[in-house]
Amino acid sequence: MILSDAEMTKFKYRGDELPLRCDLLVLEKIQEKIGDIQIAEYEIKGFKPRIDSDGVMDTSIGRWTIPNIGLVIQSLVWMLEEAREVTNGQYAIPSIKELKQQDEYTINDLSLLVYQEFSSCIAGKKKKKTVKKRPKKTGTETASTNA
Repeated sequence: MILSDAEMTKFKYRGDELPLRCDLLVLEKIQEKIGDIQIAEYEIKGFKPRIDSDGVMDTSIGRWTIPNIGLVIQSLVWMLEEAREVTNGQYAIPSIKELKQQDEYTINDLSLLVYQEFSSCIAGKKKKKTVKKRPKKTGTETASTNA
């Protein structure tokens, strides 16, 4: 399958604009790495939800922390690789080490970029609403009668 990268989010790296794509293949890799896709979401965002004494996660309470650097960078590489594959791109993708050594983006910048792609993949693409056509008028009218 070859797609256009025109609609894909771009990651600017050392003067190049590289497309990103998060699909089920990328989500599966993230899930295999972390084990639970919801936990992965929080680790990408840098949110630690509160877990009560029964082990139940309360996502309305928690604390913000530094995102999981390894997960964010690895997810970014997977998204870059997936975009290259589906667009038949002929460009180099930065390595994990290169992305960790770069100084253009903070971990929060990268986390936001990855999270936006991740969350749009989870939520699904917004579908255009279709407007139902009204039935055609048949030309018959109701006559009122005066009594």
